[in-house]
Amino acid sequence: MKKILLILSLLLITIYNYAQTSSASYSVVRIKDSMSLSGFFITLVSNDTTLANASQKSLTTEYAVKNYVTNHISNASTLSYGGAITLQVSGLQGVNPNTTNIVNWINSVFYPTHAPTSSLTITYSASTSSNLILENTSASTLNMTLNWSASRDASTDSLSSIVVATDTQTFSQPAQPGTVSGTQAITVNTNTTSTFNNIVTTTDGKSNTSIATVTFQNKWFYGFNSSNAFSNSLVHNLTNFFSTSRTAGTSSSSTLSMGTPSGSQYGWIAFDATLDAGNIDQIWVNGLNQTGQFTRSTVLYTNASGYITNYIIYVQNTPTSSTYSFYIK
Repeated sequence: MKKILLILSLLLITIYNYAQTSSASYSVVRIKDSMSLSGFFITLVSNDTTLANASQKSLTTEYAVKNYVTNHISNASTLSYGGAITLQVSGLQGVNPNTTNIVNWINSVFYPTHAPTSSLTITYSASTSSNLILENTSASTLNMTLNWSASRDASTDSLSSIVVATDTQTFSQPAQPGTVSGTQAITVNTNTTSTFNNIVTTTDGKSNTSIATVTFQNKWFYGFNSSNAFSNSLVHNLTNFFSTSRTAGTSSSSTLSMGTPSGSQYGWIAFDATLDAGNIDQIWVNGLNQTGQFTRSTVLYTNASGYITNYIIYVQNTPTSSTYSFYIK
């Protein structure tokens, strides 16, 4: 039926020569009274390139049909690529094209744009990490730097915004694919955990968020020293690491090496007193429970950053010249 109507429309154009082929989106040639074709009463010849009229009493011109097909169906530029499908999932279940337009439907399902990617790290002094851990300090705040980046791949729309730690960044649009990066100065409250975001958004509303944290903790210390008398500097110079647990090594298969003493020295163990208020520690040396060979005390310790807090200290009762490993539980 559609082919018949198209042929008839062409004949009517030739006969009446009324069809207008200007760039106007909607124009018609009116037929006096009406004419009957295959039982339909035709009252006009339509040059509407959007086919919005949809009247049962009009015929559509070749011009209107050609422009509709060009603009809505056959124009290659309306397809995103016409090449390799960019869909990154194994199936289509759950994909909602959110359109009734066939070209938009194909683009949405098989050629979707991709979300951007982002990264964020924190730099303080000589340390840079996305999960930075620093020793508790007497300072109330510290100045640090956030290092951010935002990237597009070959299927990512232009970036519309980059917001780092609530501050909108000024940036040059990266290539497709490409990356843009920068820094953001921040002031961090100490002796707590702070979290910062890098939120990258594209012009089509897709986004990616990266997170960086800075955490302040006390250190765990162990090692040998020729003295058995506590001092801040003695503890500072012991082997150390950050820990939020009173245990070090957790079993005989996971131990810490005390190392080799220089001559005859005392073994030292020190950690934050808040980790063991119940005095329930056991110290195992070379597979044997040697808790009784250490003297426990609680001291007021000032760390290298000036932070003062109570520490639990274990000092070996008698010096040793032997190398050993230990764990505490």
